[in-house]
Amino acid sequence: METLNIEKFNPSKAELQKVADEYSNLTIDGMNDMTGYLVVDNARKDLKQKRIQITKTGKALRKDARDFASGVIKLEKDLIGIIEPLELSLREKQEKINSEKEMIKRKELLPERKGELARIEVELSDDEILKMDDNEFKSYYNEKKEEFIESKRLASEQKIEDEKKKLADEKAKFEEDKRVAEATKVAEKEAQDTAVKDAEVVRLRAIQDKDDAIEKEKQKAQKEKDDLVAKHKKEDDDRIAKEKEDKRIADEKLADEKREKEEFEKKKQYQKFLKDNGYTEATKKDFYISNDGTLVTLYKKVNQFKIIK
Repeated sequence: METLNIEKFNPSKAELQKVADEYSNLTIDGMNDMTGYLVVDNARKDLKQKRIQITKTGKALRKDARDFASGVIKLEKDLIGIIEPLELSLREKQEKINSEKEMIKRKELLPERKGELARIEVELSDDEILKMDDNEFKSYYNEKKEEFIESKRLASEQKIEDEKKKLADEKAKFEEDKRVAEATKVAEKEAQDTAVKDAEVVRLRAIQDKDDAIEKEKQKAQKEKDDLVAKHKKEDDDRIAKEKEDKRIADEKLADEKREKEEFEKKKQYQKFLKDNGYTEATKKDFYISNDGTLVTLYKKVNQFKIIK
């Protein structure tokens, strides 16, 4: 592949600068200065010839550059064709090892996961558990946990309803017994009436105690439900707050990156502006820069004339 060489430009930059310096002071002292006129004309023709030669050389070098670029692209494809299949093969080997490591990790977590499932009365085979990654297991566990909590709530409510029904049946039976007792006490002695009356008080007290116990159990179930709802709400609030904070940090980072990029582009454009107008470290003494905060103006010293007194 041919090597590009920018030094093919002839004459060189230094040589051209020297010629430019020599010709820059040429003048024609009026219409009668034929010598000065010829010198200027010869200088102009010389510069034109050099300019044409530079343009031809530039075109030739640009063609060489295009040919060079085509060669680079072809070589790039050839080189990638050598290593890319191996890269893919190595990646497959890595992914296989990563899968094996992930399975080992899941097996290490298997007893813990089975214990968590057992606490919410869910049974799965080892293979079913091992198929789930962390996120899948967490999602499945949370879903089954909610179902477990709901089933417990329904069971508690059903227990309360059963207790109420049982209490109503007992009250009905009590009322029936009471009626029987009232019919019987007519024929019984006053002492027997007193005994029945005392027994009734004791029974009513027992029923009241049972009512109190049922109400207490109901309040306990409600409290457990409220505590569980509050816990889930706090977890959701914490998660939402964290997501908002993460988004805020990410947005600030993007804004900073955008601002830095814009500043960098402005600096590049400013340096290009200076360079395009001939401003360099070597020529900066010939320039004056005016900056009013929004507009930069570049002034250049054209020449100097020494007044002889």
